[in-house]
Amino acid sequence: MFEKVSDDRNDPQFKLMVARLYNAGVNATKLTEAFGPARKTMRRWGHALKNGDPEELVRVLAGRGWHRKLTPEIRAYVRIRFPSIYSENPSSYSKAMRKEVSDVYDADLCAESLRPLFSEMKIEMAKGDAKRETDCERGIDPAAGNAPLNGDSEQSEEDSDTEPESDDRNRSPVSEGSRAGAAHFVHHLGVLLFAEVLLKVGDLAEEWGWMAKQWLATLLLGAVNIEQSKLLDFEGLELMLGRTLRSRRPQRRKLGEMASANAAGKLLPLNAATVDAPDRGDFYYDPHGKHCTTQKLRLLKGWCGGKHFADKVLHMDFIHAASGHPVYIAYYDNYDDLRERFEETVKDMRAALGIGEDEVLALVLDRGIYSKEVLLQIAATDNLHIVTWEKNCKRGEWNEDDVAGRFVMERCRNRKEDVKKYSFRYMDVPWDKDPSMRLLRVEATNPNGNLIELGILSDDLVRPAQEIISLMFNRCK
Repeated sequence: MFEKVSDDRNDPQFKLMVARLYNAGVNATKLTEAFGPARKTMRRWGHALKNGDPEELVRVLAGRGWHRKLTPEIRAYVRIRFPSIYSENPSSYSKAMRKEVSDVYDADLCAESLRPLFSEMKIEMAKGDAKRETDCERGIDPAAGNAPLNGDSEQSEEDSDTEPESDDRNRSPVSEGSRAGAAHFVHHLGVLLFAEVLLKVGDLAEEWGWMAKQWLATLLLGAVNIEQSKLLDFEGLELMLGRTLRSRRPQRRKLGEMASANAAGKLLPLNAATVDAPDRGDFYYDPHGKHCTTQKLRLLKGWCGGKHFADKVLHMDFIHAASGHPVYIAYYDNYDDLRERFEETVKDMRAALGIGEDEVLALVLDRGIYSKEVLLQIAATDNLHIVTWEKNCKRGEWNEDDVAGRFVMERCRNRKEDVKKYSFRYMDVPWDKDPSMRLLRVEATNPNGNLIELGILSDDLVRPAQEIISLMFNRCK
């Protein structure tokens, strides 16, 4: 007799016996006929036994159920917490229990996996309630063992000088966090990384600063609209931000009250100062036209490219710093063309961001501004320069003798070693339509070897050509 094991094929000792016989070289076909497991299963058991890794051996012997999320630890935790949660949430106890398990064990369980355990716990709770009712009918206090309920004890609770001990056997460790001064679990602790900016936003105005701070935090957390904010942990946000508003309808009403030029006039300078926009003179002017669906605004209709017919169009002029950070926005209808509203928008941006009239700005545009009269008008100003594409640039006029320089521009992608190189050659000549502006004829080659010839117009006759070309092509990132 070598050993005696159970005839249960799920018994670990049975599996170990078969694994030892397989490793000893016993014919696998005969083992399958005698004990049932397939050759691959026995080979897996034998390999885990020879490997010597206890964790792997446990996983292999456990079979298909080793990766189940409902571990013995979670089952024990559910048994502890179920009576309390079920009494507080009789209609949604499953959802509350699964959320708590996810918070504590980082395991997402489905309702069906917990249903058998819930049914078992309900039966146990029902038996316990029936026993307590029976004990009460017999005159026995369940909390005091065999003590009578007739009140004839030697010392009553009111006459005792010491506070009776509380029964903590059914109290959950999670409930300890509700005590004063105890630690709290917070989901969105990463918001504290932006605490400096959030505090500045909250101090902008007493009546709406706290709400703007909440909206900025929700955007950083990934809730891009008010409807998605219902998924956030507002208790945790309140601990970090202070005053918050949870209901969606009051949030919409507060947003309507806050949507004013006064609020924008305070938020825009703070945003520009955060990205150091006033200290930099290069900006990208990015005009956009979008279909406007509101029925309240009376807007002049225009051609809507997205709809391919004339309708209400809202024109938005976005201005970004050279680093790409947005710093200003202006809204227009179709009444004013970009060439007509450009000067007014730049003037309003200076006032909003605190940029003085004596500071020289360079605006880079890739469309909508081309007009000889407008370009010459901008060239006549001392505090503004413009960079834009030449319209109807003629190809095939490249002259090797007039090449003024060449350079290579690198663009880093997601990985530091993934660098794209673009090579440029350029000619720097006066614009044939007016010599007060310069024309940079550029021959650009991308990493794939594709070559293109373009023209760039600028009224800045002093700035190095490489800087102007780099600004224009970085606009295309």
